[in-house]
Formats: sequence, C-alpha cells, structure tokens
Amino acid sequence: MENYLYICEYYLYEQAMAQTIPYLRWRERINDVTPAHYRIGNDVIVIPQHPMLDLPTGCFKVDVTTMIIYDKGWVRVSVGMKEYTVKAPAVLTILADTTYQYHEHSDDLEYKALVYSKAFTDNMFLNTDRVHPLRTSILDNALQEGSDVVYVYNLYMQMLLDLMRRGQTAYKLEAAKHLTLAVFYGFSNTKHPSLDSSSGRKDELYARFTQLVHRHFRTSRDVSFYADELCVTVKYLSSVVKEKNGIPALDFIEQYVITECKALLSSTTMTIQQIADALHFPSQSVFGKYFKRVTGLSPREYRNRM
Repeated sequence: MENYLYICEYYLYEQAMAQTIPYLRWRERINDVTPAHYRIGNDVIVIPQHPMLDLPTGCFKVDVTTMIIYDKGWVRVSVGMKEYTVKAPAVLTILADTTYQYHEHSDDLEYKALVYSKAFTDNMFLNTDRVHPLRTSILDNALQEGSDVVYVYNLYMQMLLDLMRRGQTAYKLEAAKHLTLAVFYGFSNTKHPSLDSSSGRKDELYARFTQLVHRHFRTSRDVSFYADELCVTVKYLSSVVKEKNGIPALDFIEQYVITECKALLSSTTMTIQQIADALHFPSQSVFGKYFKRVTGLSPREYRNRM
C-alpha cells in the first residue's frame, strides 16, 4: 500500500496537466492499485496514512467526496470559497462538486483519507429535511480541529475497515452509508453551528444566501435576484454578507463564479465556448471579458498557465 497514494497522485497530476480527463476521474485506474479490503467497490475507499507528496497547484473541480484526517504538520488549501490553514490534528471534508485548491504544506505533513463516490454521497444526502441542512453545514464548515475530532474519525475509519474486510455481504454499502451518517449526526453536528436552531437572523440569512448562490450561480449573478428570493433589500443583504465574509454580496457571487470557471478550465477538456454555455453567458466574448475583469487574465491565458 505504500506506493498507492503516489500512483494515484501521479496519475491525477499527469492527466490534469494533459487535460485529457477531469482531474478526479479516479475510478478508471484505481482498481489495480487498491486492495479489496480497503474498499467497497468504487464507492468507499480508504487511503492509509502517508506523508504528503507534491500536488499540482490550481483550482480543481472535485467529483468525489474526500475526508482527510491530518495527523501531523499543516497545509493551506481552499475549499469552495474559503481558504483554510489546517493544523493537525484536524479533519477536512471536501464534498463532491466542490472546488478545491492546494497552496502549500509543511515538510512533515502526514494524513490518511476516505474517498466516497458522488453516487454514494448523493444517496446519503437524499430527500430528508434534516440531511440537507447537514450537507449545507459541511459545505460552510469543512474544517474540524482537535484531538477529539481525530479520535472519533479514526474510530469511524477502523469500523469501515472492519466492514470492508468482511466477506461479500448484501448490505455492506448500505451499512457504510448509515455508519457515515451516524458519525456526522453523532459528532459532526456539534462542530457545525449552522445546524443550531438558535443561530441569529444574520447567520441564517447568510447561510441561505450561500445556498442560493450554490444553486443558482450559473444563471443568476445579480444581487437583486438573491435579495428578492430572501425577501430583503439589496443593501441589507450586501451588508450582512460583508459582515460575515468580508466582501459585499456582488463580490461573493463573482468569486463563486470565477472559482467555478477556474476549476472547469483546469480540470476538464471543455472548450471555452462550452464553459461559457454551461455558465449561461450570452457569448464566449462576454464570458472572456467577465473572466478577465475579475482575474486580469483571459480564460485561454489562465488555462495555458495551468
């Protein structure tokens, strides 16, 4: 197993630079390098403890959910719209369809990880009123720190490994799903304040705003749309967003859109026209001007630099 992480990371790096497949299309190659007792099909995979290796910088679109348990050192990364300096002991959860960017790490960084397919987490977060707020909370609070956090997640990982090492059982994947939800509800909710019903109105408004942006940023980039959806004025919404995030609502929306653009440019083979269409820009020219106004680079220049 000691070469497993290196093989996966080298393959991901090589493919990302070649821009032949999405950055985390990991399913096609890991069958031959992952022992059966470290996985449940392609849906749940355990990556054992390993020192940190060099990773490509740049913003990538994550198409799997990854839970990283840091045992030693520190790393600086961005998940979605937030930058984190992660200091061990800590756990970082990166949900599927979230953008991710690696910046730097300490020489002594060590971690282990769990990787879940999008199908697994989509099914886990499906159709319940309580699960949806939990998913949103994890998006907003990806980092959990402290030895108590790592202790609980290590127990959880060990339980998953015990489940994986059993023979062919009909409900292995279902058991993994409920075990994962139990950990989130039994422990993670104490670390995710957005699940607390006593949150203030501003916290609730900001949480609802970020949810709406995540849902509608491809088609709606005007603050007025979100203010109308939330039944508040544009001025009030912008002030709350700035109070909670440090930037006005319009800048938040723009950064969200640009982060998605960077991820698509870095980690897919989509043409610039296809990206413009996917984000509902009226033309490639309008998309290019929007991207350059915010980043200082044209989409093609950004892709070439990557």
